[in-house]
Amino acid sequence: MYYGEVSIKSECGVTSIADTVEKKILITSVWPLQDGTNYSVAVWRKGETGGLNTGEFHDIKQFVVRGNNKINAAFIVKKGHGITDSLISSSAVPVFPIISGGGVETFFFFFLNKDNFETLVQTLHRHNKVEVAEFYKADPLQIYNQMNKQSVQGLITHLSDTELSTLKRAYHCGYFEWPRVSNLETLSSNAHISKVAILHHIRNAENKLLKVIFGL
Repeated sequence: MYYGEVSIKSECGVTSIADTVEKKILITSVWPLQDGTNYSVAVWRKGETGGLNTGEFHDIKQFVVRGNNKINAAFIVKKGHGITDSLISSSAVPVFPIISGGGVETFFFFFLNKDNFETLVQTLHRHNKVEVAEFYKADPLQIYNQMNKQSVQGLITHLSDTELSTLKRAYHCGYFEWPRVSNLETLSSNAHISKVAILHHIRNAENKLLKVIFGL
């Protein structure tokens, strides 16, 4: 079995909305309809949606948002761009979520034969600008780990870019190891910001992640 990832340059409505609200949107499900449209459910971290006019996006037929003080969820009917059909016709099994933002949509999937990957990429190239296309052979443990990684994508959307980059820097520098390999002074020097700011970003990130994990 193989695991694949394809990123496509996108100007579709969902990607445009992601850029408008300045959040990554996670598309958790897609269901093709008979009239060439797709019914999708998408979620993103709460942000400003005031003034969002989905009528500006030619491919969106229906857009209904529901949310609380943490997360927005949207029920979307939009014109399909053939990507889901290409996955199915290439015998690939989609893995959700699809990640949309920064002008790019990223798709993940499993497939049994590597020739299917070449067929898929060739099909996508006909109507899309493919930015990333890669795959690797996956054993059951790798598949299990990858599915866990996919589930973490929702956690990451709760962090600001600064919090995420600070957390990554701290992790790679050994800040979370015991005993610690680096301290706040080292992180501050590497990032060129104060120790207080470093600690603030780490604590904020930890607090946000724990709230999601514990459902608070």
